[in-house]
Amino acid sequence: MTIQDIILSFICSFFASFIFWLLSVYLTETKIQFADFIEKSINVYANSGTHRYRLKVINIGYREFLEVNYIVKLSIKRLHTANTTYLAFGYSNSNPVLHGRRWQKKNKNLNATWTGQLTMTEASYKEFAKNIYATNIRNAARKKTLTLTDILNTYKDKVNIQVYAFGYDGVTGARKMFLSKTYTYTDVLEGKYNVGDGKYFKKYK
Repeated sequence: MTIQDIILSFICSFFASFIFWLLSVYLTETKIQFADFIEKSINVYANSGTHRYRLKVINIGYREFLEVNYIVKLSIKRLHTANTTYLAFGYSNSNPVLHGRRWQKKNKNLNATWTGQLTMTEASYKEFAKNIYATNIRNAARKKTLTLTDILNTYKDKVNIQVYAFGYDGVTGARKMFLSKTYTYTDVLEGKYNVGDGKYFKKYK
């Protein structure tokens, strides 16, 4: 075998390994996408006139996303350096599996999307009861009647919301984290997510 043959063999092996890695790791990995808007709709399970806020999460990747946990961070801009608090997203005992395209091809009933509701927590009430916040916010927080509607109506474009999704790759078992965009007041729309991937949004007429 000549030197040229050895070099050519090395180059072919390198590109074959690279293509295998690209197909098995990059192109088939878990990919999580968050809906473009936060859904605001009438809460039929609560008092008349109240709203619920929901966000849809979509696995657009090939592999499933397992034991998913979420952290929702809410902050008020230009109010205080340490005014960040956290909202509940869905249910505390909920660790939904977001199935990827690999499993959906086998079973069309497997879901690649999950929609969770954003709600206040004990930590939220404690944070918003502080004197740095508006009187109506403090009073509602101390009574534990404060809602996301109160915060959005009071602080409007100063409100920032971000969602972190933590879970495990269904093939490699690697721990992964995905971060949503920063949602603002204008990203909270009255309407309803379309059935399907949830990326698209239909406003109420």
